[in-house]
Amino acid sequence: SITRAEFASLLQNAFKQEPKSKEPNFKDVSANFWASPAIQDSVKTGFLRGYPNNIFRPNEKIPRVQVLVALVNGLNLTSSPTSNEVLQTYQDADQIPNYGKGPVSAATKADLVVNYPNPKLLNPNRNATRAEVAALVYQALVKDGKAQPIPSKYVVKP
Repeated sequence: SITRAEFASLLQNAFKQEPKSKEPNFKDVSANFWASPAIQDSVKTGFLRGYPNNIFRPNEKIPRVQVLVALVNGLNLTSSPTSNEVLQTYQDADQIPNYGKGPVSAATKADLVVNYPNPKLLNPNRNATRAEVAALVYQALVKDGKAQPIPSKYVVKP
């Protein structure tokens, strides 16, 4: 699995986006924390958000749905009114938290979602593995025009 801090570091290295918000001040991320610059950058560029009360939880394992939400937010993808129809692509769509339904739909329509071994199972609340995050970030780089697509039966098509 991968932590929120590790994911922030990966985002900082993979994407060079313009800041969209001011620098956050998280109570649980000290200035000398190894991932502090990456966390600051990933929040300022719109990929990640903290939790209420200025908490980031840098050492918390990141669930798959949060990875997809972050990529959709950072790339400024939007979902359409047909999001529920798109979500029916997944056998476990009922497990997607409300905050993730629109972004998961947008990620699916943008060909960001890679599900192995079963493309029909999203497993939204399971902690993301490094391999899964690598595949999702690669697909986001493809969408952003920074990588070439690699054909795969595991890229979800709605």
